Parts: sequence; C-alpha cells; structure tokens
Amino acid sequence: MDTRAMNGNWNALLCLGLAWPVTGMGFSALTLGFIPSGLPLVAQVMGLFLAGGISGALLLAVRGVVQTQVGKGWVTAGYAMFAPVALMGGLLAPSPFESGSGSPVGLAIMAFLAIVVYASLAIGAGLAFTGGLAVAAHSVAVRIHSSVVERRA
Repeated sequence: MDTRAMNGNWNALLCLGLAWPVTGMGFSALTLGFIPSGLPLVAQVMGLFLAGGISGALLLAVRGVVQTQVGKGWVTAGYAMFAPVALMGGLLAPSPFESGSGSPVGLAIMAFLAIVVYASLAIGAGLAFTGGLAVAAHSVAVRIHSSVVERRA
C-alpha cells in the first residue's frame, strides 16, 4: 500500500472520528433538547470520537477485503444505513447508568464505555451484514461469469 493511500485512510478515520461528536451533539440538541455540560459532555464527545474512529477502521477494513467496486458500494451503503442507528444507540445507551451512579466521574466513565460499546456493536453488525452480502454477490457474479464463458467456448 502506498503512502498516499495510507494518508487517505488516516484522513478518513480522522474525519469520521470528528463527524460523530458533531453529529451526536446536534442530534442531542435537536431531539433531546439539551447538550450536556461539564464531565458528561467530555465523556460523550470522547466516546463518540472513539466510536467514530473504530467504526471508520471497521469500514476501511471491510472495504479492503471486498474486491469489487459494487461490493465496496454495498459496504459503504451499509455503513451509511447503520451509522445513525449506532450513533443514536451510543447516545441513548448511558441512560440506564445515570440512575445507578452517584458519582459524576463514575457516570462519565460508564457513559464513555457505553457509547463506545453500543455504537461499535451496531456498526460491526451492520458491516458484517453488508460485507457478507457483498462477498455473496461477488461469488454469484464470478459463478455467472464463468458459466457464461464456458457456454461461449
């Protein structure tokens, strides 16, 4: 892999990592009506940044395995479909922990972990599903192509 591709991958990871907190705080402001402040805000922003980076790494890894442009399109479409679900799941996941923790530091740690775990699981499931579809579509296309070539010969 050349250095331009590596730089492009790092840039994509950074952009996805930064996009998740911005989108998450916008979602929180528009739908929930507030943006947290203090330590909960730091925990959410850091958790969303890490979840965005992990999801970007998963996206790039799955796209790297898929060999066809159609398969890469399926994987990217799957990411686009499951990213909002992962983002909302990550933002809403810390809610059960809020009542159980009396300490703001404990709440911040639990919120951070819940965001990362729930968002990563949702993205992982989505990419596994669409990556599987892409691999299956490639396999079917290869079989159809080989049978057409055999018939012509």
